[in-house]
Order: sequence, then structure tokens, then C-alpha cells
Amino acid sequence: MKKHSDFQVQKMKKTSLLVTIILGLFLLIPGNVFSYDFSDARRSLKKDLESMGKSPSQTTIAIVYNIPDRANVKKKYDLVKLKQDLSYELLKSFSVTDPIVTQEILNANHLSYEQIRQDDEILRQFADRAGSSQILLVDLHLNEVRLLANMQLVNSDNIKLSQIKMEIAPEAKVQSTYKTAELVSTSSQPKKTALQAFNMDFNPKSFAAGQNDTWMYFAPTALINPEYQSVEMLIWLKNLAEVDVQIARFRYSVRILEMLQFGVQSYAIMVKDNAESIIPNTKKEIGHHSTYLSLKYKIVDDSSAPAELAIGVRRRILWDEDNTDFTASDEDTNEKNDDYNQLTLQIMATGKVEQLGLLYNAYLDSMTFGGGVKFLLTSNIKIFADSMIYYYEKPQISNDFATGVQLYNPAGSVSLNYQVSTKQVQMGLAFDF
Repeated sequence: MKKHSDFQVQKMKKTSLLVTIILGLFLLIPGNVFSYDFSDARRSLKKDLESMGKSPSQTTIAIVYNIPDRANVKKKYDLVKLKQDLSYELLKSFSVTDPIVTQEILNANHLSYEQIRQDDEILRQFADRAGSSQILLVDLHLNEVRLLANMQLVNSDNIKLSQIKMEIAPEAKVQSTYKTAELVSTSSQPKKTALQAFNMDFNPKSFAAGQNDTWMYFAPTALINPEYQSVEMLIWLKNLAEVDVQIARFRYSVRILEMLQFGVQSYAIMVKDNAESIIPNTKKEIGHHSTYLSLKYKIVDDSSAPAELAIGVRRRILWDEDNTDFTASDEDTNEKNDDYNQLTLQIMATGKVEQLGLLYNAYLDSMTFGGGVKFLLTSNIKIFADSMIYYYEKPQISNDFATGVQLYNPAGSVSLNYQVSTKQVQMGLAFDF
């Protein structure tokens, strides 16, 4: 009894330590800073679309500018930087048509801002060619002191969805007020052109909307599926010359609501070469290991805090008796660890440091805690590192580590990974739909 009590005390101390670290991340990680701050505009647009039952990540926006007094505006403002900052900010929540593509469409068809704004048929054709579901019409005018920005979000039927008004100071500090127009219509589903599908995003350090980062490698994040469903398969490349590959893991998840996600995770038996007690999986080296159901609810998003926070529960539904995860100790300890594994509470904190192109994640459940990071090489290529510490009593391995690179595309992602405990090179395939 005393041994069990000591274990519980040690477990509580480690749990408290990680909770403290997670809370510290909320307090210490700074918010995103831009020369021109369009965060209020992005939040307003996001709120409007969510009020309509639309997923922001499934929305593609093309931006069209009207700057009648361009010469005088350029004397006080860096228009290139202003346009970049608006696009980069919108990319946090939406897909954005590449400005180069937008400008090419305008030039090739000799289109003006007024033609797009006033002619419904022209606007509809422009939206189709730009592969966008909404158009953001940005009208910039100088008054005596500041630049006035009047933004209108319209759908492909030229129905106004939102209106945002801002005053932009020339010293690149922004004070903004905005008001939301009455939401009167839903928009068409976003549509990507072939050019967009193969074109790299214009900002190599911007997190693009629509990319699925709901898992690191070992642990889930606080993020929710950008699409309604996702399927992921991890394959062990055992021997490519002999075409010997094995399925290591399968995950399926579905977004029930904007803040709620249900998932199924199934794992194969894998030999862990750095086991500290016994050699794992001596009864059977391959085959089914376990299957779990999970439910995740996001309670804090990045609009109100530097990081997103989610809680979850995981329930074990299938367990292969030939795997040896909890056979490293005496019978009482093994039974206790097995009980912990059957039903698990989870907490996840995930945030982004835009200046570094860094996504970080902290994870805690009843038996493990860990942390991971993803770093942007470009908006479509990320490298990751993820670690997991097993703090239950007498685990076969005390920790594990994995690293790799992920390539994102409109359909999902492809990854190449290396897991330390199994010494395996693995390929991951994920599809979102």
C-alpha cells in the first residue's frame, strides 16, 4: 500500500510540473506582431463565417485593392508590406489566393476594382478564375492624418457578408475599429485551381490555413481537423529492395463541431530495441497491438490566448494479449498500469510563434507526458520533433523520440519519419476530405 501511495505522490508531482509548464507557455509566449496589425480584421471575418456555419479553413479569399491616390499613399506607407501583412494575417485562418495569381487575372482581363465591385457577372467569373469562394474588396483612402481602409467581404454572388473599417497610422502602428455587416447568405464551396494546387505559398514563414496538424507524432494537439474527416496511415519501410513494408499505425478522425473531434487510433506491435526491462513483444513481433477511441474538445482558441487549449478522453476498445506492454513487473503493478491505460484523460496546449515559423505542443495524460515542435521551411514543408515520457510505474521504455519532415498539399500530407525506440524509418500518408 505504501509503495502504491509513493507512486501516486510521484505521479502527482510530475503532473503538476507539466501543468505548470503548460500554464507558463500561455503567459510567456508573446502574441504575434506585425508592422501592420490586421488581427482584428481576421478575427471579425472568422467570426462572421463561423456564424454562418462555415469553416474558415475551407474558405478561399482573393483580395482586390482600390488605391485611387496611390502616389501620395506610397509617400507615407509601404504598400508592399501592408499587402503582405494583410495576406499573412488572413492565412492564419483562411486560404488566400496568391496575390501574384490575383494580379495576373486582373491584368490579363483588364479588370478594375470598380468593375468587379459593381458587375455581378464579372465578379462571379473573377472568383471562378481565382479559385476563391469570397472576395475581399479593400478600398484605401488618405485623410489628413491616416490611411482609411474600408474592407468588404462578398461572396461569388456579390452579396456582402462583412464590412470592416480601419484607420492605419503612417508610423506602422495600427488602431482599428470594425463593424460587422448583417450576414445574409452562405458562400459557395472553395475551389482550387490547378495553378494553386502546385504553386508554393508566397510566404515561406506563414502558417497556411487548411493544413492538418491535429497530431504531432506521438500525441494529439489542441487543434481540430480543418476538413471534416481525416485518415492517416503510418508505414514501416522495413526493406524497400524486397518491397517489405508493414502498417505501424492507423488513425481516423471526424470533426463533429467546430470545437469537437472524434477519433479512432489503431496500433501494430513494434519491437522497441531500447527497452530497459525485458525485450518487448517476444510472443509476437508483428500484428495488432491496440485500438482506442478518443474525443477532444477545444476550450481555448488563439483568438483569446497565445496558445490553444483542449481536453480529451481516450478509451481502449481492443487489446492484443500477445503484446507485452504491461508485463515488465509484478502482477499487481501490471494490472494497475493496464487499468490506467483503459481510460485516459488528456490535456493539450498548442501555440505558434509566427516570427520563428514555429508550432509547439505540450501533452499530458494519465500515463505519459511529452512535447513537440514543428518548424516551417516553407508554408508547405515542415520539419518536426516529438518526444514522449512514460511516467507510470516500471515502463518497458522510459521515453521515446521521433523526428521527420512533412510535405503538405491540398489533399493532405506525406511524411518521412524516424522513430528512435523502434529504430524504424517510416512513411506517413494523410488524407483530408
